[in-house]
Amino acid sequence: MKHLTILATLILLILAAGVFAAEKPLHNQQASVLPVEPMRLPYPSMTFLKLEPMMEELEIILKEMRVREDKLLKELVAATDEEQADRIIHSIMRLDTDRELALLKVQARFARLSGRFQLEREIKGEILKILNADLALLY
Repeated sequence: MKHLTILATLILLILAAGVFAAEKPLHNQQASVLPVEPMRLPYPSMTFLKLEPMMEELEIILKEMRVREDKLLKELVAATDEEQADRIIHSIMRLDTDRELALLKVQARFARLSGRFQLEREIKGEILKILNADLALLY
C-alpha cells in the first residue's frame, strides 16, 4: 500500500509539472495560435464545381419547378373567382408529384445510358406506382 501511495504521488507530481510547464511559454517562443486568413480560391472562375450531367439536369428540373410554383402562387393571389382558385390549388398540389416523376424519368434514362438496366427497371416501377396511385384518385 505504501508503494502505491508513493507511485500515485509521483504520477501526480509529473502531471502537475507538465501542466505547469505547458501554461508558461518559453521566452523565445512565438504564440501558437496563427491569425486566420479568409480562404481564397486560386482563380476567380473556380467558384462552382462542375456537376455531373445527370445532376445538372436534376438541378434544372428543380429550378423550373420552383419557378412554376412561384407563378402558380402569384396566380392564386390574383384569382378572381372560386373556380379559378380551385384549378390553381389543384395545380399546386400536383407539383410534388410532377417534380418526383420528372426526377425519376431523368434517373431512369441515365441508368439505361450507363447500362444499369436493373436500376432502370426499379425506377420505372416507382414511376408506375406513382401513376397508378394518381389514377386511383381519379375514380
